This record gives sequence, structure tokens and C-alpha cells, in this order.
Amino acid sequence: MIRPLRQRHRVSMVILALTVPALFVAGLLARRPMPATALPPALSVPELDPSQVLISQLKSTGDGLALSITTLKPEPGSDRLRLSVRLIADPKLPELLVYWHAGSAPATAIEDESYLLGTLIGTAPASFQLPEQASTEPGSLIFFSLAQQVVVDSVALRQAEIAADAGDAS
Repeated sequence: MIRPLRQRHRVSMVILALTVPALFVAGLLARRPMPATALPPALSVPELDPSQVLISQLKSTGDGLALSITTLKPEPGSDRLRLSVRLIADPKLPELLVYWHAGSAPATAIEDESYLLGTLIGTAPASFQLPEQASTEPGSLIFFSLAQQVVVDSVALRQAEIAADAGDAS
């Protein structure tokens, strides 16, 4: 490389070394905060009717998931129980799948018998309909991170109380 090109190259590298970090920091400072978008009204979960509530549980787990789980009475013409699940604190996971698994012990993995209920997004409440066997068998909810391919948490449902309250309600 000839001397004038080396000098031009040195000057341009010094300029880039000073401007690129400054532009990066300016870009970070200028960006807008991430909007907290809500679901459209057609997709949002309506407020819970107190007459429909069987049991409200507040579960706080060691893994940092704090949940509010409400068991609801079956809809007219159906014998399937419903759950309303809301994360109290956002676990910062992109998508949590919720499974129901039959058995008295909390499940530690997704098995073939696990029943997919749906997804939890942020701290928005989600309503799920449990399978028919959930009203007669003990079970647990499994929270599975699709992005990390790992079971985040498992919560045993209080089936004896649910069955007793469901029997009293009918």
C-alpha cells in the first residue's frame, strides 16, 4: 500500500472508531419503549363472574412463577371444568404452553398422555377447558417453555376440593 493510501486508511479508521460507538449509543437512547399491547376485545378473557368461581388458588413456586389459578364451574350443558390462569409476574419467556397431566404427583416432563390446554402470553389471563377426566382424577398443570424446550414448572391441582365443590354446586 502506498503512503497516501495508508494515511487515508488510518484517518478513516480513527473516524469510524469514534463515530460508530457514538451512533450505537445514540440509537439505543432514541429507541421507543416496547409497547404493552393488549389483546383485541374479541380475544380477551372476560372478567370472572363470582357465581362461576369454585376455587381460587394463589400459587408461588420456587422457580419464580407466581400464578393465580381459578377453577370455574362447567358451562351449561357441559361437565368439563374450566380454569382461569394468570401469571402475576411476567416470566420473560416468549411462549408458555400449558398442559394438564393426570396423576397425583406433579409431572416433571411432557408425556404422550399430557393434554395441551393452550398458551399463556405475558400476564394476560387465559381461560382453559380441562379434559373430562380432570373432574374425577387428580392432575397437575405443566408449564412448558416452547423456546427453551424445558418444563418451567408444574402445579398440582387440588382435585379433592374441586370435586367436592362441583358436587355441592350441582
